[in-house]
Amino acid sequence: MTNRRKLYWDSNCFIAYISSAHPSEAQRALICVDVLENAQRNTVEVWTSVFSIAEVIRRKLPPSKTKPLPRWTKTIQEKAPETLPRLQELWDFHTRKTAGTKALKPEEVTQLQDMFSWIFLGKIQLDERIARKAVSLSQKYGLKAPDAIHAASALERGCDCIQTFDTDYSSISHLISIEEPSQISAQSSFPGMGTP
Repeated sequence: MTNRRKLYWDSNCFIAYISSAHPSEAQRALICVDVLENAQRNTVEVWTSVFSIAEVIRRKLPPSKTKPLPRWTKTIQEKAPETLPRLQELWDFHTRKTAGTKALKPEEVTQLQDMFSWIFLGKIQLDERIARKAVSLSQKYGLKAPDAIHAASALERGCDCIQTFDTDYSSISHLISIEEPSQISAQSSFPGMGTP
């Protein structure tokens, strides 16, 4: 029996790992490198669903800048100016959630596919039991199908938390801890992009 933390990685953690070229992803990539280095040294366990192998083929484009509120909100702003901060927050959320996606470059796809063969990365098969649990989570907590698959996988495997850079799992935070990946080591030496 082990007391190592079992971290479940949402697919966006893998995307962050290979996307360090973009300024908004650079810090995330360093953190993901550190977590993977610790998994390789058996300090922690990192698990994910085999569904991630297919899900990571496209990534959301990072927003280039905050979009201004649309014209139709002008009436709301005039009649209820106190709602402006919340209105902006909702608009920013909408903008992030509807951001375009970009297919990964062939070399990025290869890097990701190679990652899923690392022996220190635990893979959870998407079987009927997990699929049925995903349906239940989706219906009860309003999760999108991919998020429900990840949540069901993490719960079935007995992971300590789901690590993600999204807020999509807030409705199930009472079932499993939801957290952003964070650096474990004082300093990271993981080589990054490629097989460790």
